[in-house]
Amino acid sequence: MKVLLIKPMMHPDNVQPPLGLGYLASVIKSGGFDVRILDLELLKKGADSTERILIQNRPDVVAIQCYTYGIGIVREYLKKVKEFDSGIITILGGPQVTGSPEETLEYMSPFADYLIAGEAEFEMVKLLKALKEGVVPESNVIKAGLIENLDDIPFPCWELIDPSSYPPAPHGAFYREFPVAPVIASRGCPYNCYFCEATVLSGSRVRYRSVENLTEEILFLNKRFGVREIHFVDDNFTFRRDYVLKFCERILSKGLRLSFACPNGVRIDSIDRELLSVMKRAGFYSLSLGIESGSQRVLDRINKKINLEDVKKAVKLLNEAGICAVGFFIIGFPFESREDIERTIEFAKSLDLTLANFMLYHPLPKTVLYEEMKESNLLGDIDLNAVSFSHSAYSHGSISKRDLKYLQIKAFLSFYGRPEKFFSTVKNIRSPEHFMYVFKRIRRWLIGSWFNR
Repeated sequence: MKVLLIKPMMHPDNVQPPLGLGYLASVIKSGGFDVRILDLELLKKGADSTERILIQNRPDVVAIQCYTYGIGIVREYLKKVKEFDSGIITILGGPQVTGSPEETLEYMSPFADYLIAGEAEFEMVKLLKALKEGVVPESNVIKAGLIENLDDIPFPCWELIDPSSYPPAPHGAFYREFPVAPVIASRGCPYNCYFCEATVLSGSRVRYRSVENLTEEILFLNKRFGVREIHFVDDNFTFRRDYVLKFCERILSKGLRLSFACPNGVRIDSIDRELLSVMKRAGFYSLSLGIESGSQRVLDRINKKINLEDVKKAVKLLNEAGICAVGFFIIGFPFESREDIERTIEFAKSLDLTLANFMLYHPLPKTVLYEEMKESNLLGDIDLNAVSFSHSAYSHGSISKRDLKYLQIKAFLSFYGRPEKFFSTVKNIRSPEHFMYVFKRIRRWLIGSWFNR
């Protein structure tokens, strides 16, 4: 049985190895199945290329990764598969499936045969073995539990997502060394920020790989693929201080000279001077902080459980440690006023941040804010094709989509338009090819959006 895993094309300027599909492929392969991964973002192939892909690969099973925004694009891929050969079994997984499995199945009907909600690695193999033996599952929706021991999962099938074959366009846009590989050390998040679906997808209890298992994978990536930089994409890599210290000590004892960054964001209340000092010695050069807003009212309303003074202290600690501080901000919460957004812009400028990203709020299924909006009938105008945080996903109410986009552009131009910030950012561009990918992001987030507006 031949299995084809597909990552749809949605963010052509943000191209990195699909870690989730890599894990899925490794478990499928260990189950005795022939598996391939097609990263259509890397290949720059849309749904219109589906027939050619199927002719080349002749799969028995096609499984596709599905996010909430871009769900229509995924449906188009599935439709093309079934039009080519209705006998190909189609399976869907990913955040949208985990958050809203039954609704997703209804939307994807009749093009999706099975959905796996949750941590799908081992349930996927069970399903494939059952189908191979001619056993029809009782339900089209398979609900997978959380995997307790993450060391039980084999390393991602890196030979199918070779980091050295990817362009310099990682998550976070910037890097120090190349090639870059995304790695995850833990799953789960104990915090319940009302806009975030981390607890929906991975639970509220943080589960860790052993430090030995994690280090072994990093050594493998370095020796086999020449990887020189690791990007941790955990929900909060620094949540367990003792774990991070142990990891850093092991890296130092191995004499590894690698660069490390956390582009997915860490909580400001999970870092301290001693921890940052050890991380710096181990090779960490950049941490992204989930700041979200410059309005204390908004921070309280989204259950962030931090205050603005703590943010200032955290940024100062990072700068004193010689680690780049990157700030994440969100614009357009349903209760947010224009004044709140202006405060966020000014607060971001007041901080000594290396980089800042201003994302437009997207309602995500099963989050607290999503459910509140659902009860208040505010979900009627969601644009599920807004696959990037550079696009407005819904009508705010008091602020139009057009004005939200204007405020986002204003935030970027206000932050990076300062001469010293502009030139310090340009210095972080590593090569002409890297410049082109950074320019593509600028064009999509600012220039293209401005003309669309």
